[in-house]
Amino acid sequence: SLMSGLTQATAGLDFAVKNQNAKTIGIISDNGGLGKELAANAQKLAATLGIKVVSVQEFQVGATDMTPQLLSLRQAKPDVVLHTGSVPKDGGTLIQNLREIKWTPTIVSMMFGQSTVQVVNVSGPDSFTSGTYWGLVPKAFTYCASEKVGSRTYDRYLAKLKAFNPGAFDKIDHKVALYVYDPIFVWKTAVEGA
Repeated sequence: SLMSGLTQATAGLDFAVKNQNAKTIGIISDNGGLGKELAANAQKLAATLGIKVVSVQEFQVGATDMTPQLLSLRQAKPDVVLHTGSVPKDGGTLIQNLREIKWTPTIVSMMFGQSTVQVVNVSGPDSFTSGTYWGLVPKAFTYCASEKVGSRTYDRYLAKLKAFNPGAFDKIDHKVALYVYDPIFVWKTAVEGA
């Protein structure tokens, strides 16, 4: 994910309060910089919103088992679990481990929204059937009030992406590709000259 931990904590808590009526949260994030930043900021922000943080759990980047952390979270009984990580496959591992312990908490995760394809590649096509996992995506990816669906900037981006490599289009995460799409053209222009 390329959004800061502060941005993710702010959006996640806002969604948890406004859409899930959360009074308590648990946090699970990796031990990388982004995960640590989200955990620290979520705890500070939660206090200002009157939300009680009942558990904060951390896993190793690239972990293959998050069961101990998830069992601790489950025992704390949060209304909502706030999640982030640095590696999309960790989101898939999280869902796999939740399935193994038969727990379907309400989770708010930027990773689930931004890296859906990579998460599903690890945890399977039924990863989001519980209906309790919320993946947030920046509004700029999907919305511009003056544009109609089909003629939006995002739709034009998708058409160019598909035209570039039709066989790979369904295999890549279109939202994550956005992060490298524009910079590639900036570099191309710089190398070739304006």
